[in-house]
Amino acid sequence: MSADTNRALARRYFEEFLNRGDLSVADEIFEPNVVFRAPSVAFDDVDRLKRFFLLIRKTFPDLHYVAEEGITEGDKVVSCFSSCGTFLTDLEGSQSNGKHFSIAGVVVFRIRKGRIAEVRCFYDSYEQMRQLGFIPLLG
Repeated sequence: MSADTNRALARRYFEEFLNRGDLSVADEIFEPNVVFRAPSVAFDDVDRLKRFFLLIRKTFPDLHYVAEEGITEGDKVVSCFSSCGTFLTDLEGSQSNGKHFSIAGVVVFRIRKGRIAEVRCFYDSYEQMRQLGFIPLLG
């Protein structure tokens, strides 16, 4: 696949799957056994990934990502991003509190045969949890 095609897949991940919450696009852009890794979550199945992001979008209905144009090398695309959202719906074990978060991160995609085979997401989960009021600021 070309670098432009791979970058277009990364853009669809952010714009259609994450920002619009269009779960149907997942079957088009991900391999069925996509590997997804992020702080505190890991999946090897597109259906589990869809259910996870459905829960995230329910919890943070205003969730929004802004991604930079990806850098490509072979079958990899690397994109820096920022995301923000407000905790408006209860999550297992945590009551919503209306607090807002804004963080930055990096996603590394591996593309195989025109689909995303792997997503590795890195972001400051400590800062996100602190902004949401789950953990105190360490002095």
